[in-house]
Amino acid sequence: MYTIRQKQEITDRLKDESKFSKDLQLFQKKFPRSPMNRELARVNDVNRGALCGRMIYALLDVTTEDEIKRNRNSENQPAEKTENETVAESAEAAAAGTGEQPEEQLEEHPEKQPENQPENQPESQTAESKKKRRKEEEFPQIKWADNLNPDIQTCILLYDERVNCYHRMQQLDLTLDDHPKQAAELIEYDKRNASAERELLSYASTGKFLGVHPLTRRQMMQRSYEDEMREMKRTAPEKFLQAAANLEQNIRRIRSRLAHKLYKSDSEREAWQRNLENCEANKEILRKII
Repeated sequence: MYTIRQKQEITDRLKDESKFSKDLQLFQKKFPRSPMNRELARVNDVNRGALCGRMIYALLDVTTEDEIKRNRNSENQPAEKTENETVAESAEAAAAGTGEQPEEQLEEHPEKQPENQPENQPESQTAESKKKRRKEEEFPQIKWADNLNPDIQTCILLYDERVNCYHRMQQLDLTLDDHPKQAAELIEYDKRNASAERELLSYASTGKFLGVHPLTRRQMMQRSYEDEMREMKRTAPEKFLQAAANLEQNIRRIRSRLAHKLYKSDSEREAWQRNLENCEANKEILRKII
């Protein structure tokens, strides 16, 4: 199929909000059980553009640019649906993909238990098993059971990040009309959600991360630092010990500045805190090397 770079270029080229309904039809045909259908069910003017790009990017894993174009131009496709009809179908697809009933049916049968679920099964256990099934179905190439592998641990964190961002976006969407300033926060969560999905798609297809999400960027930096320090210890042990001493001194200095509130603004305090976290992570790496 396509490389990561080619997929991004094609996505930028094809991204067109006016074709949203056509792309949605193809996406639901190719990914009828994708959890992303739940987000598509709540499309609005704020997240439409981002969702349009994410649909195309995901479709390029299973189809071609030409097929997406043919689907858009096909005359035998049903007429474009209204937004309400599109949202309703997305909600039904999302419910089918997660094994849940649409909200209207749940209201009519509030006490009905899902099939094959014991009545006394803990709710947390049920939610966890559903989450595991969704995760394995959406990214079957990832070996989720190998949770001692650092890469798989990162994948788990990325998947949880998607879930958390999605729920926060839902909360913001409910109050967006009354609090329009929340649009910026909603867009930021959507970006984090999209970058986490890109990382998972990349790892599933290539076994490597892109470094577009803060979690993977930090992991790449730490691995690069570890490789550098191991080589330094092997070739220049005195320089390695001096680097370790300098790192310990930096940690003490930053802690002192934070404790005495020597920062001039909240942004400077947050920058120092991030620097301290990075230094402490590097200290753990050196401790492992030593």
